[in-house]
Amino acid sequence: MTEHLDGMKTVKSYGAQERNVARFTNLNERLLQDFAGWVRNMTNIQGLLNVGALFILAGALSVLIDVLHVPGAAALVLLRLLF
Repeated sequence: MTEHLDGMKTVKSYGAQERNVARFTNLNERLLQDFAGWVRNMTNIQGLLNVGALFILAGALSVLIDVLHVPGAAALVLLRLLF
């Protein structure tokens, strides 16, 4: 990108400025679309991770209360300390 901007003076002298600006604009739009796709994917992954963490915590809470007979408040404190 720096090389592209550094070459603008040379491009101006050859009269190819419009073509170079259009090329830069096209590359910039592609970069913006790629970044937006990356953000969308990361948001989806984060949602899935949150749902997975919820199920893990719910399972751990169920095991602590039902199987190990730990009181509810103590189970919540243990989960908070561990996770």
